[in-house]
Amino acid sequence: MGDSTASSESRCPHCGSERVVPVIYGLEKAEREALRGGPIAIGDVIGEDAKTWECRDCYHRWGRLADDAPDLMDPSPADQ
Repeated sequence: MGDSTASSESRCPHCGSERVVPVIYGLEKAEREALRGGPIAIGDVIGEDAKTWECRDCYHRWGRLADDAPDLMDPSPADQ
């Protein structure tokens, strides 16, 4: 059946492939190495231009983490 696809991002905007996976950030080095090539893509640094999706065929990344998950971009602590 291939890699999992996200419901709202079922095709790569660059090549049209349906083999898209989410980009995951914040993993330790050992975790990144263990998961590399699996059903997720590994993101190294969360920044303003961090992407949320990767195509497994052309490796194009798209979507902005700042738009899709703004709470991850807010460095302020949660209200107590």
